[in-house]
Amino acid sequence: MRSTETADLLRLAKSFYRSNLYVTEKQKSVAFFSGATVDTIVPVFELLSWARGLPTKIYKPDYGSYQQEILNPISNLYKSKIDIACFFMTPRDFNLKLPLGTNETQAEEYVARIVQQHIDLAKMIKKQLNVAVTLNTLPHMPLRPHGNFEAYLPGSSSSLINRFNQLLIQKAPKGISIFDLNFESQKYGLNQFWDDRFWFHSKQPIALGILGRVMHSYTAFVAAQFGIAKKVLVLDLDHTLWGGVIGDDGLEGIKLGEGDAEGEAYKEFQQYCLELKNRGVLLAISSKNEENNGLLPFEKHPESILKKNDFVTWRINWSPKGENIKEMANELSLGLEHFVFFDDNPAERENVRQLAPQVTVVEVPTDPTLYRKTLDDGHFFETTSISQEDLERSNMYQQNVARDRLSQSVTNIDDFLKSLEMKAVIQKFEPVSLPRVTQLINKTNQFNLTTKRYTLVETEEIMKNPKAIALSVRLADRFGDNGLISVFIGLMDEMTLNIDTWLMSCRVLKRQMEETLFDFVVNVAKSNNIQKIIGTYIPTEKNGLVKEHYSGLGFKLLKTDGKKQIYEYDIKSHVTKTHHIQIVETLEK
Repeated sequence: MRSTETADLLRLAKSFYRSNLYVTEKQKSVAFFSGATVDTIVPVFELLSWARGLPTKIYKPDYGSYQQEILNPISNLYKSKIDIACFFMTPRDFNLKLPLGTNETQAEEYVARIVQQHIDLAKMIKKQLNVAVTLNTLPHMPLRPHGNFEAYLPGSSSSLINRFNQLLIQKAPKGISIFDLNFESQKYGLNQFWDDRFWFHSKQPIALGILGRVMHSYTAFVAAQFGIAKKVLVLDLDHTLWGGVIGDDGLEGIKLGEGDAEGEAYKEFQQYCLELKNRGVLLAISSKNEENNGLLPFEKHPESILKKNDFVTWRINWSPKGENIKEMANELSLGLEHFVFFDDNPAERENVRQLAPQVTVVEVPTDPTLYRKTLDDGHFFETTSISQEDLERSNMYQQNVARDRLSQSVTNIDDFLKSLEMKAVIQKFEPVSLPRVTQLINKTNQFNLTTKRYTLVETEEIMKNPKAIALSVRLADRFGDNGLISVFIGLMDEMTLNIDTWLMSCRVLKRQMEETLFDFVVNVAKSNNIQKIIGTYIPTEKNGLVKEHYSGLGFKLLKTDGKKQIYEYDIKSHVTKTHHIQIVETLEK
């Protein structure tokens, strides 16, 4: 959704509600807590979250009663099905004022009590509803009655807000995420962020003029709690990563680097893209060029920040870019909805919109000095954490491309699998791996039998459940470590194991990992006196890949319940499969 203007978004929201598009089975219930009126926020939030692939409906207490509702164990809040609880607070919700004579210690103790009370409310919801909770930093007010001396006064509003934000980030426990509303206010300016007219007349928390832009960022943050974010940034080359045309201007003629305003802008944009790559976003190229010309600046230009090995794949040819991106999606085993396309040429952008409409196409400005801001303002790659797997993701995908090319060069699949020298670690959920487990649960769509989603809090509860067989799988081969690639959750009920969740990264499809994991699960089930295993397949638009998964493992179809297919496996009939994966306790670095 391109518009960020609040008035446009409110008009669209009216049409949105009339169309009933927002009512779906996948709708998530968001409990929204604020000391202000949120009647204007709600329609904008629901519209923009739907546009990001997260249909929502808002549960909101009556004005001024959110604390009472949280503290009352029989309130409507605890009778409702809530998927996530979001606090949206401003300094007006806290009495952050102290006398002028307040010293550092008094100010620290005062703010610590307020922050702890706020976190305690969040923890109460987290415990009672077993959901993720989000809080936010506080934006500064645009008034300073003590002028620049505010910074020196421990009891001033400015100093207390700074302390509040620092303590909130330090003390927020696992399962509670922080939205940086303070940054949003700084980004757009305090005088634009606040409008006292709306506050005194209708208790609106922030200015209507800025609401749409803030909600674009906020809905991306909330969607990320459910694993909804883009994964791949596809970049053009000429006039996108450097000024000029490499095929015409040559290495010396393109604009890139210090000494030229335009060249510096391209260099800074490359730096921004590299930072995305370094924290787990995949970079790819789609450019109309000869391949050797297109790659030359990454290999030879002294000012190029990006290098050839920063890209997981590329299509540098004369084919339509929409078709190129489809090929890359197939190569990387990712859906087109995970791709963002950035190209200075409006005709190429339109080509991708028509040939690959699921791809997010950025409306790129003509001025390269605005490239970084434009990409950043899209909030496409929001994340809730950065794991070791994220840091290594680009290398993992590059290794996978190499594996696929090897598989295409051999004629015998058995020889190919043997040549990979695969090793797997299958282990119970552990605290250190839970963020990645949760991330995989919420991002995996294709090889996912039930497509259930769990928050970090919920996966932690599963880990502690003595009736759960909760396993994560890491896989490595001679090309490198694939990282954590599979999650299995089974719940034991007397002599039956019910498979709740079984998913796997498409990067390791057809490597015999599913058979290897199933053998392992059967052995664990036998040790717990399990006699049969029940597996459920719930079809979605994206998981047709695993339609025959259970029948392929020897399960028998027990019944069909609506769209669900329920299968049964008799453990006594199990025969261990032959595979080329060695199960080990640890993977050598």
